[in-house]
Amino acid sequence: MKKVAIFVEGQTEQYFVQELLKQIIGQRGLVISTAKLAGGKKIPRQIVEMHIASPDLQTQYYFMIYDCGNDERVKTDIIDHISSLITASYSHVIGIRDVYPNNSQIGLLRKFLYLGIPATPLSIKIVLAVNEIESWFLAEENHYSAISSQLNISLANQEAGIDITKQSTEVIIHPADTLNKIYQHAGLAYHKTKKQIQRTVNNMDYANVYIGVRARNCSLDELLSFIESIM
Repeated sequence: MKKVAIFVEGQTEQYFVQELLKQIIGQRGLVISTAKLAGGKKIPRQIVEMHIASPDLQTQYYFMIYDCGNDERVKTDIIDHISSLITASYSHVIGIRDVYPNNSQIGLLRKFLYLGIPATPLSIKIVLAVNEIESWFLAEENHYSAISSQLNISLANQEAGIDITKQSTEVIIHPADTLNKIYQHAGLAYHKTKKQIQRTVNNMDYANVYIGVRARNCSLDELLSFIESIM
């Protein structure tokens, strides 16, 4: 059994990664647990919510997904958990964080992405979702009509200012805002609430995510390539 820890900046990433893993690995042989971290600085960092699923003899892949609460905590929480993860026989660690609103500093973010992470037997990969994870949602053209018959690719292209089926949505500065504007054509909204996130995540075509969206968005390809290396 391979054990993988994934540290994400918030509930959007946590919900998406859970569904992505189920779709590309399949339910059989896969076990996913989740935890939410909070605190820091004046308040000790601790797990405030946890949903543990127990592996069995059929489990091939065990994933623990940590919701770190914000992008600045992703790398710090990885560093803080390295010793315990090694003790618990984890082999791989993935970090996923957005770039927005620090779009202009993406070069610096990449340059110092692994600064401070000690040498470790763990294989660690940190992925910058450029500019937000919603870039990947925007690019999945099949989910619009699945959410509402009033939504389509033409409306998505209009609000995005590009052809989302041919160009990288990583050029969009604030993808979550663009997604909200698209949904508004159907009287809907996207404000990163649990219900709205799950609606989007559950209506996405993951075969298209794995092939089409990946081909147009380097950051998603980076994430999927690392997951493939684990498998």
